Amino acid sequence: KPPLQRSSLVWRRSDAFAFTAFLLPSEMDTTMAMPTGIKGKLASLEDFISMQNEELAAQRQEIEALRGDKSNIEQHYQG
Repeated sequence: KPPLQRSSLVWRRSDAFAFTAFLLPSEMDTTMAMPTGIKGKLASLEDFISMQNEELAAQRQEIEALRGDKSNIEQHYQG
């Protein structure tokens, strides 16, 4: 049997957020409105944490899937 292949190239919201960190301030103004008040900053931080938690959960699922693939491949070549 051929080995299993997996592609995980997905654009995630956290990728877009990380991208804005590399923009110049003038570019950021046109890309994303940043809150200036404490409540807005807190809400923005909560959104960021939520996105990071989603990303972490997706990465954990991917790790489990890869472990399953590894186990299946090992069983294939042992049997």
